[in-house]
Parts: sequence; C-alpha cells; structure tokens
Amino acid sequence: DSESRGVELEVVGRITQRWSVSANYSKNETVKSNIAREYRAYIAHWKPYWLKYKDLSIPQNTTQPRPQSAVSSVDWRTPTEIANTGDFTVNTDSVNEAIADAESAFFDNPYVFQGKRNVGDPLHSVNIRTRYDFASGWAKGLSIGAGTRMRWERVAGARSEYTFNPGSSYTDVLNGRTLTTVTTVNAKDQNVYDAQIGYSRNLLKNKIKWNIQLNVNNLTDQRELIVNNLHPRTLTPLTYRYQDPRQFILTNTVSF
Repeated sequence: DSESRGVELEVVGRITQRWSVSANYSKNETVKSNIAREYRAYIAHWKPYWLKYKDLSIPQNTTQPRPQSAVSSVDWRTPTEIANTGDFTVNTDSVNEAIADAESAFFDNPYVFQGKRNVGDPLHSVNIRTRYDFASGWAKGLSIGAGTRMRWERVAGARSEYTFNPGSSYTDVLNGRTLTTVTTVNAKDQNVYDAQIGYSRNLLKNKIKWNIQLNVNNLTDQRELIVNNLHPRTLTPLTYRYQDPRQFILTNTVSF
C-alpha cells in the first residue's frame, strides 16, 4: 500500500517574443505500508516445516549416504559482528542458517522502510529549459536552447537500530529483533545538463518547411556512478547504475 503527497509547480512563458522558458518543480513524498505481505506469509507458512529439517546441509553429496547434516548449522557470528555487519551467518550451508538469512533480508528491506520513502525516490525534482529563436539578420531561422534536470534527496538506504527480544532465536520472526529507530540515508544529488541547436527554413515559396535540430543530452558527459542502495549497517554502496552518457540526437524534418 502506498500514500503520496506533494506539490507540483510549472511555469511556461516567454521573456521576449523570441525567448521562451519553461520550469517545473515537484516535491513528492510517497510512503509505503504492508510491504511484501506475500513474502511474509510464505515464510510464516513454511517455516514450521523447514525447522523440522533445520540441521540438514543445503548441499547434499550424491556419492555419500543421505540425508546429510551440516556441522555448522548453528555457526552464528558473534553479537559484535552481527551489530557491525547485520550478517548472522558465517556460511549459509544449513536450512537453519538459510531461515535466519531470509528473516534478516526481510528485516533490512522492506521491513525497515515501512512508513518511509522508497529507495530511489527523489524528494525534489526540477526541470528547466530555455530556448531563443533568431528572427532577423544572418542568424534568422537559427534557434539555441539549454536545460537542466536536477534530482535532490534521493533515498539510497537506511540505518536501523534494534534490540533482541529476551530468549529469542535468530530463526524467529525478524530474527527476534524489535526495531527502535530507522534513519534513511540520501544519495548524492544529481544535476544533468542538456543543450540544443536548430535551424529552420522555408523552401519553394513557403510550400516546404525544412527543420534540422541537434539535441545533446548530458552535455558535460557526467559518468559518475549513481548509487542504488547501501548496506544497512555499514552504509557502504552495494549496487550502482550508470548515468546515461552524452547523447547526440539529430532530427531532420521536412513539412509540406
């Protein structure tokens, strides 16, 4: 379930007869609740069955008698390591450890984002474009333009603080943890710049209109990687995506 609230403003007009400007600003805060209900229900339904075989080794050697138990089925990390890394298992080679990992994954994302903004969503977005058309002299028919796209306060992850319930097990719901505080962390702001140049001319006594335009997106060729999400404990980047490189788009149009 999601609930959105925000504001959007747009201004489009001409500063002079030949100079046009458009500006758009939006603030959007979308929060989600009841996240991954099917995933939670699936774990709750099957966990009693899985726990019947919790000491089984996940890899089974076909050349040896089966079933085979995992020696390290309860080989958990120390409380200090868990607090620093959020990782409960040393090696996930047993059903028991796989259950703990599944609960940990659910806790880190999406559980801690209940009531928070989504990862990847910017809070503020701004788009500005301007264009000037020359109407006389040697530059008649020429047009130039520029623009920028800005995205601010985009959520990249969250740092959570929690306590363990007395007598709980790491295979309990949420690993037996009670969430105390969640602090979302924003990625670096993004500013991308574009430019355009065009030329139009009437031909054959205005029977044909010819227009050619070159658009350059990401004019400065920003190649900085964009962080998608962060580690829930160390806040180090986990995954990235590439910024679209500089693009040249040439459009040639004939109208009659």
